[in-house]
Formats: sequence, structure tokens, C-alpha cells
Amino acid sequence: PIKDLTEYQQRWVVKARVSEKRDKKQFTNQRGEGKLFSVDLCDSSGEIRATFFGKSVDEYFDRIEVGRVYIFTRGTIKAANQKYNTTTHRCEITFSHDAKVEEVPDDVQIPTRRFVFKKISDLASMEVGSVVDILAGVQEAGPISVIQVRSTMQDKDKRNLTLVDNSGHSGATIELTLWGDTCRKFSEDIFQSHPVLAIKGLKLGEFNGRSLNSLNSSSFELVDERTERGIEGAANFRNWWENRDPRNVPQQKLSGSGSGGSGPAERRELKEIIDLVQNRQAQDQQDMSQLLAHVTYIPTRRGGAEGNLPLYLACLKCRKKVEEIATGQYNCMTCGGNVQAERKWILTARIADCTEQLYVSLFNEQAKTLMLDRSADEYAQACQDDADLSQGMMTEAAHRMWLFKIKSKQETYQEQVREKHTVVHIEKPDYVREGQSMKEAVLRALGRERG
Repeated sequence: PIKDLTEYQQRWVVKARVSEKRDKKQFTNQRGEGKLFSVDLCDSSGEIRATFFGKSVDEYFDRIEVGRVYIFTRGTIKAANQKYNTTTHRCEITFSHDAKVEEVPDDVQIPTRRFVFKKISDLASMEVGSVVDILAGVQEAGPISVIQVRSTMQDKDKRNLTLVDNSGHSGATIELTLWGDTCRKFSEDIFQSHPVLAIKGLKLGEFNGRSLNSLNSSSFELVDERTERGIEGAANFRNWWENRDPRNVPQQKLSGSGSGGSGPAERRELKEIIDLVQNRQAQDQQDMSQLLAHVTYIPTRRGGAEGNLPLYLACLKCRKKVEEIATGQYNCMTCGGNVQAERKWILTARIADCTEQLYVSLFNEQAKTLMLDRSADEYAQACQDDADLSQGMMTEAAHRMWLFKIKSKQETYQEQVREKHTVVHIEKPDYVREGQSMKEAVLRALGRERG
């Protein structure tokens, strides 16, 4: 099975379905010119990327078709370049002149494509840059526009879709930007018919709130009566989508004007936020608040003086925490086996305004901003070299004022209900605008007293 393939295997045979096939490409390197094309393969155990080079391109490009099942062998297995490979496997296959591929009869036990779907509401707390799979309905499809890419000065097609799913309290929505040829992946009639799409390999961004972007490696599946059987959860979702009341507007909007971080937020003081969460009846509901507050304390350790540094090692592929099994070698329980890893922040900070104080959590992007753009690697090195230097970093970052956007909710942990406040966006305050807002508030208050 695909999941058992490792770079240490010399002889192997895989029976798999081709779930995605990409166009031929020409390239030039120190050895001259070449050509390649890649496919994604899947079986009941997992998925893997395979790339054909040289003579194997001529032999197999026209013979390999998406959806068909083949026997693959005589390829080289190596560690995947996780920066470009969006499959879940930690390895990838390369085929050259001696590749062997034979078509075999269809096997209903092999899925048409493998997805690991994320709910739209969950994207609010995921790290920017994560690559995700989405199952959603198209609420709106905008027209195709053309923009000029600054780095290349070339024109590129762009199209925005509004996606909706049934997550959160009563549905959630997010904007997806399609780029290049992906804008014409389906006909205009299909885009305007509000279809259900299963999309693999979208990149999570932070433009105008949270948003999604298509990549060159992204793949799309139109979910209908024919395809829903091969996609886990698709039949139930399509039934919900087609029978929903279109007048019901999803409550959680991750994209939109002024939603920096993850959706619209009401301006509140800390005491208001605490009271709001404590009086919330349903634990699955969350509130988004914007506030101006000082950072009064940043613990240098998680779990007290003897705890761990406010960092963790994350898999470059899935962004989940990994275990260091040897120097420079890391094991990821999600991806399986050895993976590449990088340090990321996971901070706790105490913030305060004139009404109350509160401990909040910050993940890597927000924590890096709070730490004055210092990376987790810089802090780890400072802790190793000079304790005073690392303590100085924390002291310098504290006692500053920021404009926060905070997601607040109640959750149950070890049978205890507790409050959780997570910073989803942080930026320097615009003091001119803040002063004007305060002036207007004072004038409104004086007007009420006179009235």
C-alpha cells in the first residue's frame, strides 16, 4: 500500500488510481534541457506524488489518464519537497527511462481521490500558510478579472468565489481566489449553479480577514450524484446544501471588509469580553472582539518556572507538533515517519485595559508580531547562549499597547469548563484614529447628559 512506501525501499510495486494529472513542463538546468509531468496517486491507504522525467514522459504522458487504475513500479522513492508537494505522504516518486506502468481493471476499493477536509469555521484558528482541503458550496462566483503580477509584469486571470459550509453555530463562509487556468476549471453555467466542490490543496491566507488561494497543485472535484460516492461526507453535505434555506445567512464570516484576523469584530473592553463569555450558554459559540490593550506580562516558560519554552517544533507539511527522535530528525504522527520541522511560537501573554486584565494565547504569526518580529529560532538561540538576552527580549516586548482582535469561547477540558481567549490578529494602534474615536464618544456622552 502507498502508506508503507519509504525512501529505503529499492523494489516495490503499487496499485493505485490516478487522482490528478498535470501538464507537461519544459525545464533547463546545468545538464541541459528536460521535460516532466506529475501525477497524484491514491489507494485505500493514502496518496503520493509521482513525477515522470525524460523518456518516461514520451512513453506515458498520453497513456496515463485521470480516474484509471494502474500498476506502478521501477521508480525511485525520495523524501518529498514539502514546500511544493501538497499530498499527505512524506515521500514522493520519480520515474525515468526504466519506469513501468500498466493499466489494470478498475477497483472499486480504491477511492477516486483522497481528502482530509477542514471545516471553514476551524480556519479562523489555523496558522496562515497552512494547506487545506475544503468541502463547500459555492454561494457566489465573481467574474474573471485580469491583474498584472508585479514580480513578472505578466497578466494573470483571477476569480473570487464565496464558499459556505455547515460548520460553526449556523454555517460559515470564506472567500476563495482562483488564479490562472483554474478560473476556467468549470463552465460558467456550473459556476453560476451554486455547485458543491471538493477542493484539495488550498493555501490559507490573511487578506481581508482569512481567505483561501488556489495553488498550481490544487485539484477540484465537482460533487454530484456520480462523484459523491467516492468522497467521504460528500453525499450528506450535498443533501444539506441542496435543502438549505438560502435566506439563512451564515453567522460566521471569515472574509470581508474590516475582518482582519477572522471575521467581523465588535469593539469591546476587557470586562465586557469576560462577562460576555461567562454568560454564554452554548459552548460551541464564539465571540470576536476588538480592543486596545497593554501587554503587562509575557511568561518566559509554559507551565511555570520549570516548564517548557514558549515554542514548539512543527511539521513543515501539516503544521502539527512533531517529536524529535534524534538530533535533526523528527517524527510526525499525522504525516507518519521522518519529516522536516521548524520552530514556532506558542505564547501566553497578560493584557490589560482600564477595566480588567486577561490572559490570552498567541500562535506563531501573532506571537512573532508581539515579539517585535523576532522568530522562535532567534529566541531559542538566545535562551541557549545568554539567559539575560532571552529575558531582555520578553521585557522589551512587554509594556506596549496593541490593537487586538480576540476570539473568545468556553470549552471543556478534563471535565472542567474554562474560558479560552485567542489572539487572531494584532497590529499597532493608529493613535490619531483612536483619539478621534474617544473624542466622539465623549461628545456623545455629553450630548446625552444635556438632553
